[in-house]
Amino acid sequence: MESKICYEKVTVLGSGKLAYQCAGECRKYIEDVEVLEYKVTESTVLEKLCGREGIPYACLDRKGLYGQLMGEAKKTLVVSAGNTYLFPGDVIGRENLEIINWHNALLPRHKGRNAEAWSIYEGDEITGITWHRITEEVDAGDIIVQEEILIDSNMTALSLYQKQCEVGGQVFGRMAGKILSGQVSYRKQEADGSAGMHFSKEIPNGGYLDTRWEGRRISCFLRAMDYGGLLLLGEMHVIWEDRHYTFRKYRISEGAGPQEIFWQERDLILRRDGYEFVLKNLHEE
Repeated sequence: MESKICYEKVTVLGSGKLAYQCAGECRKYIEDVEVLEYKVTESTVLEKLCGREGIPYACLDRKGLYGQLMGEAKKTLVVSAGNTYLFPGDVIGRENLEIINWHNALLPRHKGRNAEAWSIYEGDEITGITWHRITEEVDAGDIIVQEEILIDSNMTALSLYQKQCEVGGQVFGRMAGKILSGQVSYRKQEADGSAGMHFSKEIPNGGYLDTRWEGRRISCFLRAMDYGGLLLLGEMHVIWEDRHYTFRKYRISEGAGPQEIFWQERDLILRRDGYEFVLKNLHEE
């Protein structure tokens, strides 16, 4: 016997394929599903994906989202998936809204922004995803489900984020029916002395590579800063012989010779602890 759906509507607020996948999973159980995106652009991947499937889509600014959520009269599940909009307290407090959020870390560790970068930079061997209830305190709500992801030595911030989105969608797909029928249980987040809040303005070591670091730490820094061409955390920086340089690309290889640092045309080569790092096409600031 199928469980009764306890919501009249689902609003997915987010971006990219994760939001699209969550909307698709919800449509298996309920007809009234919409997708909202907090980003003002002419066209997005999410808009195109929703258009193909006939899923109602709107791109709204902060004021527009607030008005939409405060004006919602139906009993609605709000699914925050790849979303940077912070829900105001009066929205969270509405009795007809249940708001859940995907976070790309194993809460309570790495709350806040760019969790994938901080997981790599701090040398975590395991990270994961968390689906949890939204509260006024950021990333502090009761947990629905978590799933672990191993961080290997080749993962960059971009590739880890993509993996977290993939896993987040898979986990939501397994849970969607139970969530919509109110059959999931929540658990309190356990206290964690290492748990802190990461803000969008924070960048690992201020974006500077320290040439005195040991090899593994240099590797963690470079991969944590690496969002491909997106430059989400900006360009990387290095100081060598009292001069400041910026760079965007690098190469990491293993099995290097003795520890040393030297120039090769416009590249700076660092050999540390069995690694060779090539910082490519440096530009002096």
